[in-house]
Amino acid sequence: MTFLDKLDYLMEKHGLNKSSLSRESGIPYTTIDGWYKKGYEAAKISSLKKLCGFFDVSLDYLVMDEITDPKYGKKENLDLTGDEASLLLSIRELREQEYKTFCRLLSQAADLNQEIRELKMKQSPPAKEQPAK
Repeated sequence: MTFLDKLDYLMEKHGLNKSSLSRESGIPYTTIDGWYKKGYEAAKISSLKKLCGFFDVSLDYLVMDEITDPKYGKKENLDLTGDEASLLLSIRELREQEYKTFCRLLSQAADLNQEIRELKMKQSPPAKEQPAK
Protein backbone atom coordinates (compact mmCIF):
# COMPACT_ATOMS: atom_id res chain seq x y z
CA MET A 1 0.00 0.00 0.00
CA THR A 2 1.40 3.38 -0.93
CA PHE A 3 1.13 6.54 1.13
CA LEU A 4 -1.79 7.72 -1.01
CA ASP A 5 -3.56 4.36 -0.69
CA LYS A 6 -3.29 4.65 3.06
CA LEU A 7 -4.40 8.26 3.05
CA ASP A 8 -7.44 7.34 0.93
CA TYR A 9 -8.25 4.49 3.31
CA LEU A 10 -7.95 6.69 6.40
CA MET A 11 -10.03 9.48 4.88
CA GLU A 12 -12.75 7.01 3.86
CA LYS A 13 -12.70 5.37 7.29
CA HIS A 14 -13.22 8.77 8.95
CA GLY A 15 -15.70 10.06 6.36
CA LEU A 16 -13.41 12.78 5.08
CA ASN A 17 -12.42 14.23 1.75
CA LYS A 18 -9.34 16.34 1.03
CA SER A 19 -11.12 19.55 1.98
CA SER A 20 -12.48 18.32 5.31
CA LEU A 21 -9.15 16.65 6.13
CA SER A 22 -7.46 19.99 5.55
CA ARG A 23 -9.89 21.85 7.81
CA GLU A 24 -9.78 19.31 10.62
CA SER A 25 -6.06 18.47 10.57
CA GLY A 26 -4.68 21.94 9.94
CA ILE A 27 -2.79 20.83 6.84
CA PRO A 28 -3.29 23.24 3.93
CA TYR A 29 -5.56 21.92 1.17
CA THR A 30 -2.92 22.75 -1.42
CA THR A 31 -0.46 20.48 0.39
CA ILE A 32 -2.87 17.54 0.45
CA ASP A 33 -3.99 18.09 -3.14
CA GLY A 34 -0.35 18.44 -4.21
CA TRP A 35 0.43 14.94 -2.90
CA TYR A 36 -2.11 13.58 -5.35
CA LYS A 37 -1.10 15.78 -8.28
CA LYS A 38 2.67 16.15 -7.92
CA GLY A 39 3.64 13.26 -5.66
CA TYR A 40 4.43 12.89 -2.01
CA GLU A 41 8.15 12.10 -2.12
CA ALA A 42 9.03 15.55 -0.75
CA ALA A 43 6.29 15.64 1.89
CA LYS A 44 7.34 17.66 4.93
CA ILE A 45 7.82 15.76 8.17
CA SER A 46 5.66 18.36 9.95
CA SER A 47 2.72 17.53 7.67
CA LEU A 48 3.26 13.80 8.12
CA LYS A 49 3.37 14.23 11.89
CA LYS A 50 0.08 16.12 11.78
CA LEU A 51 -1.47 13.28 9.77
CA CYS A 52 -0.14 10.69 12.22
CA GLY A 53 -1.52 12.59 15.17
CA PHE A 54 -4.84 13.27 13.48
CA PHE A 55 -5.43 9.67 12.37
CA ASP A 56 -3.66 8.13 15.38
CA VAL A 57 -1.29 6.04 13.27
CA SER A 58 2.47 5.62 13.39
CA LEU A 59 4.79 7.36 10.98
CA ASP A 60 6.12 3.95 9.96
CA TYR A 61 2.64 2.84 8.91
CA LEU A 62 2.07 6.00 6.94
CA VAL A 63 5.30 6.04 4.94
CA MET A 64 6.45 2.43 4.64
CA ASP A 65 4.64 0.68 1.80
CA GLU A 66 5.19 -2.79 3.27
CA ILE A 67 3.38 -1.93 6.52
CA THR A 68 -0.35 -2.29 5.99
CA ASP A 69 -1.70 -2.50 9.55
CA PRO A 70 -2.91 0.93 10.77
CA LYS A 71 -2.26 -0.22 14.35
CA TYR A 72 1.38 -1.00 13.58
CA GLY A 73 3.62 0.36 16.32
CA LYS A 74 0.72 1.03 18.67
CA LYS A 75 0.51 -0.62 22.05
CA GLU A 76 -3.01 -1.79 22.75
CA ASN A 77 -2.99 -0.57 26.33
CA LEU A 78 -1.50 2.82 25.46
CA ASP A 79 -4.22 5.19 24.31
CA LEU A 80 -2.48 8.33 23.07
CA THR A 81 -4.12 11.53 21.98
CA GLY A 82 -3.00 13.08 18.71
CA ASP A 83 -0.97 15.68 20.60
CA GLU A 84 0.77 12.98 22.65
CA ALA A 85 1.62 11.00 19.53
CA SER A 86 3.02 14.13 17.87
CA LEU A 87 5.11 14.84 20.96
CA LEU A 88 6.54 11.32 20.88
CA LEU A 89 7.42 11.71 17.21
CA SER A 90 9.17 14.99 18.04
CA ILE A 91 11.11 13.30 20.84
CA ARG A 92 12.31 10.64 18.41
CA GLU A 93 13.83 13.37 16.22
CA LEU A 94 16.00 14.78 19.02
CA ARG A 95 19.74 14.32 18.87
CA GLU A 96 21.34 12.35 21.71
CA GLN A 97 22.32 15.37 23.82
CA GLU A 98 18.93 17.05 23.29
CA TYR A 99 17.22 13.80 24.30
CA LYS A 100 19.28 13.55 27.50
CA THR A 101 18.44 17.16 28.37
CA PHE A 102 14.75 16.55 27.68
CA CYS A 103 14.73 13.44 29.91
CA ARG A 104 16.51 15.31 32.72
CA LEU A 105 14.01 18.19 32.56
CA LEU A 106 11.06 15.81 32.44
CA SER A 107 12.38 13.96 35.49
CA GLN A 108 12.85 17.25 37.37
CA ALA A 109 9.29 18.30 36.49
CA ALA A 110 7.91 14.96 37.71
CA ASP A 111 9.86 15.28 40.98
CA LEU A 112 8.59 18.83 41.49
CA ASN A 113 5.03 17.73 40.78
CA GLN A 114 5.35 14.95 43.38
CA GLU A 115 6.69 17.42 45.97
CA ILE A 116 3.75 19.75 45.33
CA ARG A 117 1.27 16.88 45.79
CA GLU A 118 2.93 15.88 49.05
CA LEU A 119 2.85 19.47 50.35
CA LYS A 120 -0.83 19.79 49.48
CA MET A 121 -1.59 16.57 51.34
CA LYS A 122 0.23 17.85 54.44
CA GLN A 123 -1.60 21.17 54.32
CA SER A 124 -5.12 19.82 53.83
CA PRO A 125 -7.06 19.32 57.08
CA PRO A 126 -7.72 15.74 58.09
CA ALA A 127 -11.11 14.41 57.11
CA LYS A 128 -13.66 14.35 59.93
CA GLU A 129 -14.69 10.90 60.98
CA GLN A 130 -18.37 10.10 60.77
CA PRO A 131 -19.92 8.87 64.02
CA ALA A 132 -20.79 5.19 64.00
CA LYS A 133 -24.50 4.40 63.78
